[in-house]
Amino acid sequence: MSSPDSSPDTEFQPASLLLRGGLSVLLIVVTLSGAGIVFGRLASQKQQPPREDPVPAVFRVETYVVEAMPLRRYLAAFGTARADREVVVGAEVAGRTTETGRQNVGDRVEGPQVSIGPDGKSQRHPGSTIVRIDPQTYEERVQQAQSQISQSRIDLERLDQEHATNDLLIKQQQERLVTARREYERARTLLAQQAGRESDVSQAELQVQQYDEGLIRLRNEQQLYPIRRQQAEAKLQASKSDLALAMLELEKAHVRAPFTGVISEIHVEEGQYVRPGDPLVRITDLDNVEVPLPVGLPDAAILTQMLAAGERPRAELVTDESRLFTGATPWEGIVTRISPIADEQTRTVNVFVEVDNRQAHAPLLPGSFVFARVAADIIPEQAGVLIPRDAIVDGQVFVAEAREAEAGETMRSEARSVPVTVVNTYQSFALVRGDLPQGAEIVMTNLDVVIDGALLEVRDRHTLAEEFRRLQVPYLMPLERGLSPASSTEEQ
Repeated sequence: MSSPDSSPDTEFQPASLLLRGGLSVLLIVVTLSGAGIVFGRLASQKQQPPREDPVPAVFRVETYVVEAMPLRRYLAAFGTARADREVVVGAEVAGRTTETGRQNVGDRVEGPQVSIGPDGKSQRHPGSTIVRIDPQTYEERVQQAQSQISQSRIDLERLDQEHATNDLLIKQQQERLVTARREYERARTLLAQQAGRESDVSQAELQVQQYDEGLIRLRNEQQLYPIRRQQAEAKLQASKSDLALAMLELEKAHVRAPFTGVISEIHVEEGQYVRPGDPLVRITDLDNVEVPLPVGLPDAAILTQMLAAGERPRAELVTDESRLFTGATPWEGIVTRISPIADEQTRTVNVFVEVDNRQAHAPLLPGSFVFARVAADIIPEQAGVLIPRDAIVDGQVFVAEAREAEAGETMRSEARSVPVTVVNTYQSFALVRGDLPQGAEIVMTNLDVVIDGALLEVRDRHTLAEEFRRLQVPYLMPLERGLSPASSTEEQ
């Protein structure tokens, strides 16, 4: 008898389970496939929603309008004003000073002047008295020299009188000598005839010798007369020189101003004893003041060429540099000369600007520290165009070109890159060359996102004059076209 586990129904149970599982999977696949077909047909019958094309980005920018024009360049410098003429008047003679209390620092003194009289002759007027040195000693020397001159003239007159008397004595002596010789010959004749005496001959011979010796002395005096007269004339000339020196010393005791100016310093007090060379007062001429300005070697070469061509570069000077931006410059000067030697430490050359205080509202005092700008060369419009340096990106600029607008579209511009070559830079500006015609608009803003071909909306346009006013550039100045360098310099 068999057990229940070995029945036929239990043998076919796993197979039926496998069949049912397969049928379930097949049914699921068929169901999903049918659903997919249905959804696919439904989806194919659904209309697509309307789509809009993307709107291109438009960048709002500001532009700079290119203007080609000649420009005047200015040099910036600073220096300390000094008097064109300043001197320390020193004592030329020794003595005790007088009349110094009449002068004070700041007093104006007049120098020597020349005027034309009614007769047409020029008359020289001495300058103002500054200090007097006690003249008593020098007056005595003048009187002594005058006495020596008088004595020398008397000696000359006496010598001339002696010479005239000597001429008469020579004539008399010659006559006496002739008579003595006759007496001598007569005595010898008588002695030879034994009618005379030997003593008479000897006495006659002695007289001849005496007259002869006297004549020799008189002739010697006559020959010495020119030498003695030369000595007397030399002595007279020396006396005149002594008088001239005494008069000069007496005049030097009266110290006068060498030129018109202002007393800037007093070194002596009244009653003080001074020696030759001791300083008395300092006189400063405030009419003309000179300012040495250090500039670079290239700029000095440009100014040298301008001076050689006959131009007179003008300079504007202020005590506050900010006033250069406003154009209110209290002093104006001209470049008169340039130092031929450069400074070894600063590698600069001094340019000397002369200021005429007589034409200024207030004088430029020596010792004042001033800022200056000097009119230099002209940059011609052929050299390039001036644009803001910030507009240059990687050697190129973007030009906003007008773009034709389609129907219903707002007028836009399109960015076009233009390569440029930088010729020179001037503060926030650059002088460039490139395909930049007159009136071209260069993009100044949003340069970090603007690319070639980008759409632009220009919201503001700037001109060169507006940029000069906004950036306050005092070292460049637009000039009118066709203006020559010489005439523009005179206008400046």
